[in-house]
Amino acid sequence: MDKNDHNGSSSKFSELKSKIILKIDSKCPNLLSEKAIVGAKFRLVEGYDLDFNNPKTYNEKCNWMKVYYHNPLFTTLADKIEGKKARGKNFRRRTHFSNH
Repeated sequence: MDKNDHNGSSSKFSELKSKIILKIDSKCPNLLSEKAIVGAKFRLVEGYDLDFNNPKTYNEKCNWMKVYYHNPLFTTLADKIEGKKARGKNFRRRTHFSNH
């Protein structure tokens, strides 16, 4: 039994709904909202629905950021090569992560 469902049939329905959403997205990209897709993936992985209005756990907050917080710097830093360029050569020396 998961966080938001009180009976097994409701849980099975939510899981089926999430699978259908992801199947539609795989066949017709850009048809569904990012919120619907992120919510469906979260439901299948975590076993309960993501509350976008009041995220509490770390995973809920990270997924909320995927939908609502679009900082271009995240894309740059996620790319290994571009991230190194953005941080500069002296990044290790300027942070507390340095071994010096």
